[in-house]
Amino acid sequence: MLCFAGALIASVPASSAAQESRAAELRARRAEKARSVVPHKPTLFEKLSTAVGEKESGGRPLGFYPYFGSIFTGGAVAVGVGYRVPFKDTGALTTEVAISPKLYWKFDTRLRLPEFADRRVRIEARALYLDAPKVNFFGVGNDSIEDDKATFRLKAGTLLGTVLVRPLSWMGIGGGIDYVNNNLGSGKIEPSIEEIFTPDEVPGLGDSPDYFVTRAFVQVDTRDVSGDFAGTSARVTRAAPRLRSLTPSYATRGGFARVDFASLSATSDLPYDFDLIDTAAGYLIPILRDNWVIALRAQATFTRTGGDNEVPYFLLPTLGSSRDLRGFDNFRFRDRNKLLLTAEYRWAVSPFADMVVFYDAGKVAPDASDLDFSDLKNDYGVGIRFHTRSTAIMRFEVARSDERMRFIFGVGASF
Repeated sequence: MLCFAGALIASVPASSAAQESRAAELRARRAEKARSVVPHKPTLFEKLSTAVGEKESGGRPLGFYPYFGSIFTGGAVAVGVGYRVPFKDTGALTTEVAISPKLYWKFDTRLRLPEFADRRVRIEARALYLDAPKVNFFGVGNDSIEDDKATFRLKAGTLLGTVLVRPLSWMGIGGGIDYVNNNLGSGKIEPSIEEIFTPDEVPGLGDSPDYFVTRAFVQVDTRDVSGDFAGTSARVTRAAPRLRSLTPSYATRGGFARVDFASLSATSDLPYDFDLIDTAAGYLIPILRDNWVIALRAQATFTRTGGDNEVPYFLLPTLGSSRDLRGFDNFRFRDRNKLLLTAEYRWAVSPFADMVVFYDAGKVAPDASDLDFSDLKNDYGVGIRFHTRSTAIMRFEVARSDERMRFIFGVGASF
């Protein structure tokens, strides 16, 4: 018995020593594993997604950043450089310079003052200069002829001031005052507009009126990301009274509507004063936890003149771009009023890519009463789109109309 007790007592230190040795070995393994762990390096797509998301939302400061986007319809995708100086949490001064392969270029400076009144009021100022040397023109009217294609050059400098008030997180009202200096010239692709058309056929041809513009708008936007994408971004959106703007973004449900009113007064005695009303609405219908989405949109634009005034050709409402009648050339149709209808069927093929089938229909008309459903121009197509959890990045589409087939590489969402 005494021998057994002695053996038991003698075994305790040995067991304790073995446990300490085992613990030391585990600590050594954890330390070695920690040293061997390689920090995560963001992929190029992740870096681009972050940069685009922050740029579109005016998010956290980036300092210098690459610009990748559009300057003007028909100018192709532009590249450049931007720089953002943030201040006071929500304020920022942003400057961008960009140029496209078609030699469209812009210089753009925006000042966003810090939001106040519980972040419900925002004031912005902007100075923009752009040069678009190859703007398409096919004549005026829904029956304009494709073979009459000409070009003109538009150089415009604009000073804008805008106030946005958000009484609710999904609603905004506001307005602004602008000054626009226009310089119209011959297009850089022959034939130029003055070689095909006359001032009797094209209102404003040969003139370059400048404008004072007063604007007012109201918008609502309940679009949201949900399903597998609902998370931090969605919770932040609901927690703070931040209005989701009607700029291209990625969403899978909800709707939006906006009405803009603008009064344009020519600064000279030229007879080009007019009012413009632009309306747009859309709705996203999710199916099976947002894996499939039906997206619908309607847009209508109206102009109104008094006396002998006319709407100059370069400011007429247009159809034909990578975001409306996609199967037609850019600026294919122009007139004083327009109607656009779009339907898309989208389905997620990965967390960051969607396939889409779409159909567009629309028309332009000299009178608002002519905006009915007869003689609609239409197209259809397919595409693939890449996005982050809340921001559309780029899209590749093929569109077909009775005039042509177009291959589209666009930045941002179609709507």
